[in-house]
Amino acid sequence: MNLSGIRVWTTGVLLLSLVWAATGQAQIVNSPPTAPVSIGVFPARDFVSASGYDPADRVVVNVIHPDGVTWGTNPAAPLAPINGLIEVNHPGAACWFGTTPDIRPGDRVRYNVVAGPNAGRIDEAFVGDVTARRPVQIRPGVVVVHGTAVSPTGGPLPLGALDLILVSTTDLFTRGRTLKAPGDGTLAYDAPGAVTWTATFTGLSAADVAIALSAEVGMSW
Repeated sequence: MNLSGIRVWTTGVLLLSLVWAATGQAQIVNSPPTAPVSIGVFPARDFVSASGYDPADRVVVNVIHPDGVTWGTNPAAPLAPINGLIEVNHPGAACWFGTTPDIRPGDRVRYNVVAGPNAGRIDEAFVGDVTARRPVQIRPGVVVVHGTAVSPTGGPLPLGALDLILVSTTDLFTRGRTLKAPGDGTLAYDAPGAVTWTATFTGLSAADVAIALSAEVGMSW
């Protein structure tokens, strides 16, 4: 919540459902998205991706800043899913209309189905304030990564929604091209109610430590 250099791959979710008035009737905004739709946001590239749409759906995508300023795709030319997928600002995908938004924490990314079998459906993802620092070695065989994960209310994001990945840019780790936390390592908040977290990888060989220290860091939620 993809997606820092990460995926921040950042995929995000807002914790409350919103209702807005449009075309004279109330419409429910699924925030976070409901199945089968899933939205991913990649702020570093102003790139968004969503899956789970019907091939006959036609969709307009918007990025809404906290002050209400809004950017989007061309409303006169709604986007058609390709294998259920709708992407914007990615090679081979649709482009933003007029101006490319500077996607940043606090923004909302909204997919609005304006025609097709799911017309009227609106799904939204909140861009979380998620950061990840460079890996550091704290003792032989142990590498940690520190970061933050702040919810819209200022508290921590749900720990179970966070994933960290180290991607090798050189040789393979003993366990493969990536190290993940949770999984290969642990991921935990630094204290109850804290918004700072630490990912810890233990039992690494000297070669794995060297690879981890130069790896790309990805954090998603």
